[in-house]
Amino acid sequence: MITALNNLKISVKLSLAFALVMLIMLINAAINLYEMAEMDRAGVDISQNWMPSVETLARLETLVVEHRVRELAHIATYTPEGIAEQDRNVVRQREQIAETQKKYEALISSKEERSIYERFLSDWNAYIQTTDKVLDLSRQGSKQEARELQLGKSRELYTDMRNILTEDVELNRAGAREAADVLNNSYTNARIALFIDLAVIAGVIIVLALSLRSMIAQPISAMTEAMRRLAEGDHAIEIPARDRGDEIGEMAKAVQVFKDNAIRTEQMGSERRAEQAAREERTRRIESLTSDFDQAIGSVLDMVSQAAGQMENTAQAMTSNADRSNQQASTVAAATEEASTSVQTVASAAEELSASITEIGRQVEQSSRVSQAACTEASRTNETVKGLAESSAKIGAVVSLINDIASQTNLLALNATIEAARAGDAGKGFAVVAGEVKHLANQTAKATEEIGAQISAVQSATEAAVAAIGAIVTRIEEINGIAGAIAAAVEEQSAATAEIARNVQQAAQGTNEVASNIGGVSQSAAETGEAAAQVLVSARTLSQDATEMKSVVERFLEGVRTA
Repeated sequence: MITALNNLKISVKLSLAFALVMLIMLINAAINLYEMAEMDRAGVDISQNWMPSVETLARLETLVVEHRVRELAHIATYTPEGIAEQDRNVVRQREQIAETQKKYEALISSKEERSIYERFLSDWNAYIQTTDKVLDLSRQGSKQEARELQLGKSRELYTDMRNILTEDVELNRAGAREAADVLNNSYTNARIALFIDLAVIAGVIIVLALSLRSMIAQPISAMTEAMRRLAEGDHAIEIPARDRGDEIGEMAKAVQVFKDNAIRTEQMGSERRAEQAAREERTRRIESLTSDFDQAIGSVLDMVSQAAGQMENTAQAMTSNADRSNQQASTVAAATEEASTSVQTVASAAEELSASITEIGRQVEQSSRVSQAACTEASRTNETVKGLAESSAKIGAVVSLINDIASQTNLLALNATIEAARAGDAGKGFAVVAGEVKHLANQTAKATEEIGAQISAVQSATEAAVAAIGAIVTRIEEINGIAGAIAAAVEEQSAATAEIARNVQQAAQGTNEVASNIGGVSQSAAETGEAAAQVLVSARTLSQDATEMKSVVERFLEGVRTA
């Protein structure tokens, strides 16, 4: 199998490796998608079935309890107007219950849940029939009979309905827990599958890397070493991997051809070197070169002699010019030094002015930052006060709720007082308790009124604070804008002054450079004079050497001719 893999093309090997990795990744993706689908199904089941069912059943139970309270209120009401109002309350309550029942029926998802709900409907219909009888007796003024019926069969049906609703709620909660377990199990399975897939992918990649290294990298390294030794002249090296059927085998065959050609080239080179040595031995003659050299050196020596004479004259002229340049440079250097001193004074004053304007700009910028920070803090305070206003509104809603509860408590206490009065001596203690409850309800109502008044005052003060802080924010923003304008103006003035200072400084530097250059010119003029003197001496020496050299060359050529 290894031989078969070695005979495959490198592109095929790489394609197989990537295909294997992609296959594993696709399997991993399929497993993860399946687990994610399970988690999504469980999550949808919880959010769209079980939890809405629990919430709707809780709402239905609350409405049934309120319907029971409406019955008690109806029995405790004696005036025609009050009875009519209670009738309307009962009708509204039943409409809400019917609407909630319709909403829940759409959420039923199992036969067991349907069976429980049908039991509830059976008891509810019986309860409604009994309640209608209770309300008829209450309208006719038979309060005692209505109460006895309400505390008898009606209570039994009411208790059964609440138990059935509780059973239904527990069923839906159990379903939600099962869906949550499915969700957790799917998540755990997905994590385990992910870790396993990562381990498998890592193992496969390591195996593929080692395999590719063994099948590709190592043979290429061996081939590179063979080529390096072959390039160094080691023609005894054995070329590896010549029996492979892939690109490396083709490369090995090509290197073998290169080796054979190198051996043949080396043999041919030895023969050429022998022939070259013979030719060099035959061409070591310089007769023609001697004649050419005689002609060339003669003309060159004549030109050197002429140039030496011209150089001597030029050196004398350079000496005179250098003396005059030195005198003029001294005069210019003195004037330039005075100008440099004046320009340096102006540059120092401009730099001091620029520094002052920069400090003013920094102070204005600091003022702008302080104004900006104050504006930010005022805005934050404004948001805080708005939050206080919202909290006051929420507290007002809670106080209103407490006031409603106190009114309901007062109503119940009144009903209890009426019942105690009907009970005679046996209900005196209950009447006292009812009176206390009514007294407490009245006190609660008064307290909530006072709290409501205080909250209204707080809300008014909060609104005033919000308006005041808004005005402060506006003023701070105006100040911030003015400070920004001042900062911009100062920055422009600072830039202009800095530009002046920079130009003056450049002028001072230029003047200093001129003075320095003039000094350099003066020094150069002196050095030029010295150099001119040296050139003069060298020119005279060169003229003498040229004459001497001409004699030496003539003797050398004469000796070559006679040799």
